[in-house]
Amino acid sequence: MRFLEGKIAIVTGGGRGLGREYAIALAREGAKVVVNDPGFEIDGSGGNREIAEKVAEEIKTQGGMAVPSFDSVASSEGVENIIKTAVKNFGGVDILINNAGILRDRTITEMNDEEWDDVINVILKGSFLCMRSAGRIMKERGWGRIINTSSLIAVFGNYGQANYSAACAGVIGLTKTGAIEFAKHGITVNCILPLAITRMTENHPSFKGVNKDEFSPDLCVPLVLYLLSDLADSITGYVLGIHGGEIFAYKTYLTKGVKKKKWTIEEIHQNLRKIIEE
Repeated sequence: MRFLEGKIAIVTGGGRGLGREYAIALAREGAKVVVNDPGFEIDGSGGNREIAEKVAEEIKTQGGMAVPSFDSVASSEGVENIIKTAVKNFGGVDILINNAGILRDRTITEMNDEEWDDVINVILKGSFLCMRSAGRIMKERGWGRIINTSSLIAVFGNYGQANYSAACAGVIGLTKTGAIEFAKHGITVNCILPLAITRMTENHPSFKGVNKDEFSPDLCVPLVLYLLSDLADSITGYVLGIHGGEIFAYKTYLTKGVKKKKWTIEEIHQNLRKIIEE
């Protein structure tokens, strides 16, 4: 028996990179897959339907069930069309993987409104819109799995990527709240921070001289499949990193801090090291 036999899945950004690997793996585990990808360039421009169509055809060639979807997650109308594709072709939605993303890199003082909005709309707003629409169906079905995608840049920041880091940080907060709201409906919501060499990351300086096989997108698949399986029924609200073969959790913690009834500016300065490190 395959882990996801008969489940209905939507993978946004499913035409290339990590999304493609997820879509193919889900189909192999028995899921019926909506491969959503408008075929945009990295900056969100253009569009190519063949990107999603090729993955859907590859899945069908391997004996799986898949349909392509070409709408953008950046608008309510686009997301409703994606959901309708799943319902019309397969009868519902059980699994949502929010994986769509674009880059519009620019330093804060040079970034224009469009460059900010485009990235926020795809990554953060798109994740919310998909969760909202798919979540309504999952609640009716009494079961669901949602995986959101963030980035280590959400945690540490990166020069020239204020829009991307802010969007990805927002996805983490969205995941935490989603996990709380959906818990009583049998729906889990988790967030992954994958590190893999794809078209969005291949030119990043941190990958210079690195063996690409050690950060191949397919290495992220087992964690995704686990979170989607019945084995992970009680796993929700987690933020998990997957870097090659290494899996770990991101956690927020408080330092011990220093307590005083009333502070002066000088006292804060004198105690700062204890406040931030202990």
